[in-house]
Amino acid sequence: MSIFNRIENIYYNFKYGICNVFKWIPIVWQLRDWDGEFIYPLIYQQLKHTENYLRNYGCSVSSIKDANQIRIAKNLAKRLWDNKYTENASIPINKKYGEIKCHSEPYKYDKSGNPILYLLVFDETAKERKLRSKAYKHADYMKKQDRKILFSLMEKKINNWWD
Repeated sequence: MSIFNRIENIYYNFKYGICNVFKWIPIVWQLRDWDGEFIYPLIYQQLKHTENYLRNYGCSVSSIKDANQIRIAKNLAKRLWDNKYTENASIPINKKYGEIKCHSEPYKYDKSGNPILYLLVFDETAKERKLRSKAYKHADYMKKQDRKILFSLMEKKINNWWD
């Protein structure tokens, strides 16, 4: 490798490295180590950049097709990151019964009779409880399904998502 190529590589590595720092800093700022759910913003951001690159600068014959596949995976990662499955599944129930209401009742008392622990009690009928339970199970199912589709799509296609 000639001295010119090495200098050129240093220049491009520095240039793209600095650009990457600015592109990734908002995402890295939000990351936390205590929950596996924080993997989704990383996946989303990487797929967003890759999709944009392939859609706008890709020279491969399949660049647009690959970008469309990446868009699906990117949208799944975004949905998993937003994590609004329970909220969305509860919409019809909230329309019918309103937001779930609850109150607290003393549960445990100290020696002088003052409450020290409280129990959270939901104000709902048996039918409403059954519907909410069904909605929560459906939300969990949808989340698992999205996660399964995302990772199976990535497993099958990720080696093709480059230019």
